[in-house]
Amino acid sequence: MVRSPSKPIRPNIAAAFLVGAMSLSVLLAGVNTASAADWPTWRFDARRSASTPEELASELHLQWSSQQAPPRIAWAEDPRLHFDASLEPIVVGDTLYVGGSRNDSLTAIDTNTGRRRWRFFAAGPIRFAPLALEGRLYFGADDGFFYCLNADDGALVWKFRAAPAERRVLGNERFISAWPLRGGVAATGGHLYFTAGFWPFEGAQLYDILADGKSRPQWRSSVLPEQVTPQGYLAADGNKLYIPSGRDKATGFDTKSGAFIGLNYTSRGLTDTHVTAEGELLLHGDRIYDVAEKRLLPNVVRRPVTSRAAAYGVAGGNVVAYDLAHPRFVEKVDRKGGKKREKILHALWTLPIKQIAAATGVSKKRSC
Repeated sequence: MVRSPSKPIRPNIAAAFLVGAMSLSVLLAGVNTASAADWPTWRFDARRSASTPEELASELHLQWSSQQAPPRIAWAEDPRLHFDASLEPIVVGDTLYVGGSRNDSLTAIDTNTGRRRWRFFAAGPIRFAPLALEGRLYFGADDGFFYCLNADDGALVWKFRAAPAERRVLGNERFISAWPLRGGVAATGGHLYFTAGFWPFEGAQLYDILADGKSRPQWRSSVLPEQVTPQGYLAADGNKLYIPSGRDKATGFDTKSGAFIGLNYTSRGLTDTHVTAEGELLLHGDRIYDVAEKRLLPNVVRRPVTSRAAAYGVAGGNVVAYDLAHPRFVEKVDRKGGKKREKILHALWTLPIKQIAAATGVSKKRSC
């Protein structure tokens, strides 16, 4: 269902997408779409930075809204596992693509009109946003298959059974593969990475598929270490790949050597399915882990937006910007009286959420 305002749509536009549980709303501003940046994967890039070179105009106008089936959350009882709690569209050119966990579909929508261009159905819930690359769309589903579609018309190019067998089980109130694809696909170095399976007693695998868009996938796989339960979008920076593991610590993988990277940190209650990769830093949930030094930093910031220079997020009732490019070192005394140097990230600026709420007329509870 598409709703359009009475105001005519201008031909040259750039779009910002507001996503709710059941609807997509598009706000448009007067700049040329030919120069607008795509949003080809969840949070823009493989790092999951959520930052883009695109600059929105100061005034935006609602052009249309499209009613979509609300997501059917796999683990509704635990907010830390809500990787599929909202619609997560991507945008390439003048087409928006959005998956559906309730009706097992991937839908293409014209960003100029809000009308559906095509819809593809898998044989299980599609819980993660697709990835667009060179005219192809890639995504996995709870049916145990990884799909490649033609982005223009939704035609199936190929589908690959990542599940080691066709066995089905009752999971999350659906009849799904015993090895559902719960590791959202990431692209790095010309390869696609995703996982199949998450129940420890069934085992899980990390897949590597050559991203050449050909009619038959070229793939290889690695068995994930025991007790790794991949759930969430994979993140990558350079040859470092990170696999979120629900509420537990993430798992690291070196795509060049094919070896797993040991990550040693514990932060109960503050880590979830959300990971971001920035150089030697892994930002997981609320915490920041230095992979090179193998230690957690004292800074806390929730699911930040990042650039190479800074991380922006919420911490302690404030919106804060941490300097990633110039970490500082302070001298600390440990429990045995010994001195040690500790890396910290300097706050470039902070802005109280109360101040934002007062300026916008939005309550603090809603603004968080």
